[in-house]
Amino acid sequence: MRFLNTRTLQFEQVPDSELDLDQNHYAILSHRWSADDDEVSFEDIRQFRDLSNKKGLSKLKGFCEVALLEGCRYGWVDTCCINKGDLSELSEAINSMYRWYQGSQICIAYLEDVPERRLTESVWFDRGWTLQELISPRSLAFYDHDWNHVGTKTKLVDDLASRTGIPKRVLTHASKPSAYSVAQRMSWAAKRVTTRIEDRAYSLMGLFDIHMPMIYGEREKAFLRLQQQIIQKSKDESIFAWNMNFPDNRGTYSSPFAPSPLAFFDCSQIIQKPGSRGFSEVNGELSIRLKTFPHSPESYCAILHCVDNCFPDRSICIYVARTDYEGEYVRVRNNSYSSLDRVLLSYPIKVQEREICLLVDMLKPPLSIYHGFRLRTLRPPGYDLSKVTILSNTQIPQADHIHQNDFYDGYTGVVNVEPKDRSASHGWSKIQWIKFGFDQEFNPVIWLTNKHKKLMQSNLEEAVARGSDSKNHRAIMTIHEDRETPYWPRDATNLEDGARIKQIEWRGKRKDPDLKITIDRETGLERLIIKELNLDVSVQLQYQHSEREGSGDITDFGGLPLDTPKIWVVDITDTGGMSPEERDREKTAEIRWAISAPFLGPLMLMLMMLLGTGAVYLIKFIVKSADNTFRPKPGDGQLSIATSTAGLR
Repeated sequence: MRFLNTRTLQFEQVPDSELDLDQNHYAILSHRWSADDDEVSFEDIRQFRDLSNKKGLSKLKGFCEVALLEGCRYGWVDTCCINKGDLSELSEAINSMYRWYQGSQICIAYLEDVPERRLTESVWFDRGWTLQELISPRSLAFYDHDWNHVGTKTKLVDDLASRTGIPKRVLTHASKPSAYSVAQRMSWAAKRVTTRIEDRAYSLMGLFDIHMPMIYGEREKAFLRLQQQIIQKSKDESIFAWNMNFPDNRGTYSSPFAPSPLAFFDCSQIIQKPGSRGFSEVNGELSIRLKTFPHSPESYCAILHCVDNCFPDRSICIYVARTDYEGEYVRVRNNSYSSLDRVLLSYPIKVQEREICLLVDMLKPPLSIYHGFRLRTLRPPGYDLSKVTILSNTQIPQADHIHQNDFYDGYTGVVNVEPKDRSASHGWSKIQWIKFGFDQEFNPVIWLTNKHKKLMQSNLEEAVARGSDSKNHRAIMTIHEDRETPYWPRDATNLEDGARIKQIEWRGKRKDPDLKITIDRETGLERLIIKELNLDVSVQLQYQHSEREGSGDITDFGGLPLDTPKIWVVDITDTGGMSPEERDREKTAEIRWAISAPFLGPLMLMLMMLLGTGAVYLIKFIVKSADNTFRPKPGDGQLSIATSTAGLR
């Protein structure tokens, strides 16, 4: 190890094996660097240059004088005791620095801006490298601009702990830094700054007992490499408990690793829990097994093995979302723009353990699926003589949308089909209530019933009656659990070729139907004919906008590309009591009528000329019959829908 002789201010080498000898005790300097030209360098001393014009000379002399008074033959100063032109030596010095400060007889902290400022207001406390210089030495003394003694770490421990957020037990060496979680140690560095971006990582290597090569020029990747090295020797999942809401970060998705120590600014109370199985990183993906529960379509809350000391009964969870590749995830914010949450452990949440592969580099945007439905077509039997009311869980952007914020807000919404005149109920739909939602895997689910009490515990008739005034109404929605023997025949439904559904459940009686349809989220439902109810149901995932053109230009607030938004589009129509084949024949007839209508006029004129005026009455009769047979039914236009934003939980 290269030292300055505190009497001669010249270099001397001491073997590492002899550093513990009494005659080789050394003092070490902690300070904030001035401009490079002002500091005394390695070459200045090696070449015996004239140092009279160097502002750093007085600092160097002051340090050596204090070191001599402390009985130290040697002194070590980072500005001149490292040959920075030798990259191998520089890397070795940075990797050894924590140990060197720890082995010193005394660390002398020179606060150049004190007494102009109060001790705890010195910029020394804002620098990245001074964190390890505060923690590692057992003996630390503070000196002001004029080399007056200000105090020691032991005597000032209360003020230092309050200023830095570092526990007093760490400052007094009653506890090792390794006794604290990764997140806690990162929080101590969160608000510190360095001149070089890479030094934000390199200055923390000693605190985490990490050794890695220096690559100046890699910028933010240095902090990524530091975290990758940490997880190779630790199963502490608090390393992922950083907050995406740190200043100047506006991106909506991220790698599992933090971009800088600043992301841990509010993690001083996060401690690890036992139970982690560890993690592995292969081919740019971090694989970790966590308990999860649904949050929104294709996104989940992942529960980490760590808790907040302030809320010991709550586990820390992060939000992850799937990309366009099955099993591949990125970290995201939730609908409230938060990326971190605390889950009450006793809350009855149904969790599922899953293997999550998080992208570390080459990030892809998460799937963007609207957490709700677009009710494009609602035309059940009798729709032209009915009032249809939509109740949405949360505020909706458009009249034909229903929406919910996250999975445990309840189900998405309810539709009520109410006869305007109950006395004329013949031909009306047997379904007056339709509920929409998602299951645990975010497969769309539709419930159809005649009585709202099968869908809710509370009375929804009031919410329907109040219409737009029901904004603050909160209704509780629960699945009907009546386990009666199904009465409906198995052939009560017809599926188009290739259509897939997860499950169909019939309950209740013919006059009081209760039908639950679970749809495969990978394929959607192209067409389902329910003959007993005269309903044709379609639920398909489509782009939220009519065209995908220009979708590559969609970015979030942080400039990251976003996936083109999609939404589940619902069409529910009246089959008119016909089978699928009969309905297709009617549609074909309508098309033929529409095609042939423009040619009927000229055809009639030719027939009149050929057959004479006596044939006019015959032609009028034929046209009238064709018109009644093939003309589309009245009311096939879109239904005017009354909407409400009643909150449904």
